[in-house]
Amino acid sequence: MKLVSLSDIFKIERGSNLDLNALEELSSGTPYVSCTASNNGVLARVTPVAGVAPLPAGVLSLALVGNAMAAFIQDAPFYSAQNIAVLTPLEPMCRDVMLFYACCLRANQYRFSYGRKANRTVKLLRVPALSAVPTWVGGGPIGQPGSLWHDLSTSQCRLAPASAEPLDTKDWQQFRYDELFDIRKGKRLTSEDMTIGNTAFIGATEYGNGETGRIGQEALHPGGQITVSYDGSIAEAFYQPEPFWASDSVNVFYPRFEMSREAALFLVTLIRREKYRYNYGRKWKLEVMKASILQLPVTPEDEPDVAAMEAIVRNLPAWKLLEQFDASITREVISEAA
Repeated sequence: MKLVSLSDIFKIERGSNLDLNALEELSSGTPYVSCTASNNGVLARVTPVAGVAPLPAGVLSLALVGNAMAAFIQDAPFYSAQNIAVLTPLEPMCRDVMLFYACCLRANQYRFSYGRKANRTVKLLRVPALSAVPTWVGGGPIGQPGSLWHDLSTSQCRLAPASAEPLDTKDWQQFRYDELFDIRKGKRLTSEDMTIGNTAFIGATEYGNGETGRIGQEALHPGGQITVSYDGSIAEAFYQPEPFWASDSVNVFYPRFEMSREAALFLVTLIRREKYRYNYGRKWKLEVMKASILQLPVTPEDEPDVAAMEAIVRNLPAWKLLEQFDASITREVISEAA
């Protein structure tokens, strides 16, 4: 894949550099984008600022400090805090491709851990050239449908219709985590000791299936497991389909039963519901995690009913779209290999 500097794809400028405490907040006002990693980067809405024109819609906002590499498409004119870069495509670019580059930027978050800033080096980041963007990303003018990627980001992909009946859980049973899984701690690997390679490195992040980079060290865990952060972005749970290295802020759940991908996706959804218990810096300690409870459908033998979990996931409206997405990636890989 051909890689180029970010500045070869985007015009990179500083944002408005406004301080929120000097602005007047207004619920229906102009979005104020900061270095937050949530809510599309919007921290507040503010009244118009005299003499300061809002930044244009249709660009990427990029955090340079704090949640460095948090990148979002801004669909409306906006103001920004300090340490926000504004990325304007040098060539016409559809929304799908902009989302692709936002994901590429977020994949570089691991480079800016421990307070490192991206101010000086952001222009030099290596990203795929426009000619190297995968064909499954799709096309069409910004804001219009044109690809499966677009479909996956629309309301068609909601997990369940608003009118869907709730699951009948009266016959479900409770299991301790350590009844369901052999829970193993990850292993520390400092950035200084990392080498470049193709092994997925799973950290305590809420993005990218938990992957914060690719390393040259051998994988410590086979694919088919669930990873759960107990520090950092606590209770972020992901299914890992390929061999990986888990950081020391992550626990690895080895199932004590035959677990399919669909069943794993069902389980990680339940595990993430524990987030609210660990706000304000509380860690999910290993002994507490082992004793935590999941309520699951069961077989007549009172074992976890994997088939029932799979059926719930496969009946979601999003599942067919995800299957199509997987198929399109497979075709892309086969085409490139040929």
